[in-house]
Amino acid sequence: MASHIIISWPEGDKRYEIPEAYTYRELSRIKTLTGIRAGEIEEALSAGDTDLVVALAQIAAERSGDTAPFSALVSLDFGAISLEDSEDADPTPAADQAAAANDAEPLTIPETGGTPA
Repeated sequence: MASHIIISWPEGDKRYEIPEAYTYRELSRIKTLTGIRAGEIEEALSAGDTDLVVALAQIAAERSGDTAPFSALVSLDFGAISLEDSEDADPTPAADQAAAANDAEPLTIPETGGTPA
């Protein structure tokens, strides 16, 4: 499974560690948002389930102290959330920028209303 998730916000990239274990509340949120049960997470991630990627991004951001509303995450363009394996964590300009951004103040993204354009 991937070890990090990178969210490319309009304000800049942020890199977060994906949790290795989840609380019951987080697993409940994943199931509510995606329909995916705890034992199906790795399979769904391997299949590229985009709702799961968004839910994991939200959880990872919140664990790091950032606010990432689901509505804001699903409004991002496809590809704005990417997964990174620790084995291929070869620093790229985007990864370097995300790492530097992680040293900044916590990010708060406002919730968006309505349907994305």
